Amino acid sequence: MRNRRRLVEFFATPSNSVAHFPVDIIVTDTMAMRMSLSVLIMSVLLKCCAALGLPQQSLEGPSYSQQATAIWANIWIKKEPVGTIRIPSPDRTNAVTAVYDLKTDSTLLTVAAGTKQFKAKVQGSVGSELAWSSDSKAFFLTYSDAGLGGEYFTLVFYVSEQGLRKLNPSSVVKRAFGHAICSGGPSPVNVVGVAWMRGSDRILIAAQIPPLSVCDSYNTFKAFELALPSAVVIKSYGQIAAKQSFWSYLGKDLRDAPDGCVTDPKSCQVPDNHR
Repeated sequence: MRNRRRLVEFFATPSNSVAHFPVDIIVTDTMAMRMSLSVLIMSVLLKCCAALGLPQQSLEGPSYSQQATAIWANIWIKKEPVGTIRIPSPDRTNAVTAVYDLKTDSTLLTVAAGTKQFKAKVQGSVGSELAWSSDSKAFFLTYSDAGLGGEYFTLVFYVSEQGLRKLNPSSVVKRAFGHAICSGGPSPVNVVGVAWMRGSDRILIAAQIPPLSVCDSYNTFKAFELALPSAVVIKSYGQIAAKQSFWSYLGKDLRDAPDGCVTDPKSCQVPDNHR
């Protein structure tokens, strides 16, 4: 018994739970060596998962799309932009690797398409998140060129071994939505990707009034289904209808949008905007 050591309050966390359970464990030197080896193996496995772009519990979730992987939130580690995110396509033939360039305040994307690689640069990219289409032919990227409040844009990239083809449906969605009423007059809305609807031919995009207290009905949104690559609006959805139809696709920021401002818009008006 002299070679025994006691580990007090060893915390075991089930993979599907955030609760921690204290476990009282008695460990021999031999067991300690085995545990050290296990820790080393687990560390290697986690690094392999990161390199392969496999999901990890430590990753921050997306704000707007449940289909997406958050880029910005996971690149910044301890207030420094030192992380790299690799997001593989569903069929694993393509992948996007994102890294933040502090000098130019931009996110650099390296897109692997089969045996080829291509580069893309997105200015700013605060709050960015990315989602592949189910057929692995395209991905959308949502990002802000300013702060977390916006203004947000959504780009679509078609991927093949011949290169990247970029589409910008943001202007189409903005015209369909109109303007937000904020202090100082009409204001641009945030355009955020929500979901791929049918392979890479259809996409659901939301237009959200910026989360600024100087805007009427801030944080509310409408959703638009677009045909691609033509970027034609096929159907629009009010906020309540969008929540009912696409709840499983919506990220937290859209799920939390206040429905009371939709059913009673006057209750969410800013008095200074109507004098």
